[in-house]
Amino acid sequence: MRSTLAEMASAATGVACGDATSMHWRFLPFYEDACLIRIRNVDWKRGPGFSLFFLHAGGRLHWLDGSSNAIHAVNAIAPIRLNDWNVIEYLRFFAYFIRGASGNAFLVVQGGDDPMLPSKTSPAARAIIDSLAYPPKVEGRTDSGDYVCRAAVLHRGDLYDTELGVASNGETTMLRDRLLAQLPFKAVAPLR
Repeated sequence: MRSTLAEMASAATGVACGDATSMHWRFLPFYEDACLIRIRNVDWKRGPGFSLFFLHAGGRLHWLDGSSNAIHAVNAIAPIRLNDWNVIEYLRFFAYFIRGASGNAFLVVQGGDDPMLPSKTSPAARAIIDSLAYPPKVEGRTDSGDYVCRAAVLHRGDLYDTELGVASNGETTMLRDRLLAQLPFKAVAPLR
């Protein structure tokens, strides 16, 4: 299976997966039949920690390339099953794997020690995040059944207080955002 995944990953991305390739996978609680796969190769010249990510569902690999296409495709075939206990994890997942026009990640953070923060985040920036961020939570449901969630989101170097809508099919919409702080770093985690 490992060689098949490596071949599929190479075909999807044009990036060779050789002997120095490691693969890790885990099931995600909001999918009935899909798993997240991370492929890393120390020979890749993309920088420390560069990884390729895929969702495996329906017998295919779906490359998480920064667009929402792969996530929405898997949401339809896996299928997605959101509830009060997993919608926040889905929101973290969706935000991380979707990139803005600048290519920067959206990180749902809850404090200065959040594992999603870049390792080079300064103690001063971590203190600011710690004073302003909060654990993400479900605020309620709309009449149509969509979740309304509140989360502190870091994008580029900007920390926002956000309200996000998450539909039962996984469609996620920014309902409101308010800038909390501008920090002296960018939240970069390349996917390509």
